Amino acid sequence: MAVLLRYPVTVVERLVDPFEGLVSRQNRLPTPFDIKQLAEEFMAPARRAEQRARVAATMAAERETAARIARERPFRPTIEEIEEDLAGKGLYLASYRRRCPWLFGTDGMPHGCSAETVREKFHLTPEEWAAIPDFPPQRPPQPERTDADESPEPPPAETHHG
Repeated sequence: MAVLLRYPVTVVERLVDPFEGLVSRQNRLPTPFDIKQLAEEFMAPARRAEQRARVAATMAAERETAARIARERPFRPTIEEIEEDLAGKGLYLASYRRRCPWLFGTDGMPHGCSAETVREKFHLTPEEWAAIPDFPPQRPPQPERTDADESPEPPPAETHHG
C-alpha cells in the first residue's frame, strides 16, 4: 500500500469509505493502478483549489507591486496631457495638429491667431518683429519664365596658363 502513503489522510479515508471508496465502485480486488486513479480523482478538487490559490496570490502580489510602483513613481502625464498643456501655452506639437485639425486654419496657425496677435502678446514693436527671421525662410517670389526669356548658353570660362 505504498501508493496510499503519497496522499493525505482525508483522501485515504475517502478511498476506504464503503459508500464512496473503491469497494463501492468495483466488485474485485483493486490494483495499485485502480487505487491511484481514484485517489487522483479525489485529489483533483484540492489540486484545483491549490492552483486557484497560487494564481490569486500571484495576482495579488502583482497588483501590490504595481500599486507600490505607482505610489513611488512621480506623476507622469500622458502625451495627450502634455499636448493639451503646451497648446494652452501656445505651443502646438505636430501630433496635436494632426489630432485636432479643426483648431487650425489653412496657414497652420490656430484660429484667431495671427502674426499681429503674437506681436502684441509679446509687446514687440514693428521694428523688433521685422528683425525676427522667418522660419522657414521665405524666398522672394520668382517671376514666371517664358520661352522668350531663355538666354543663350553662358560663354565658356577662361582658362589661365601659368
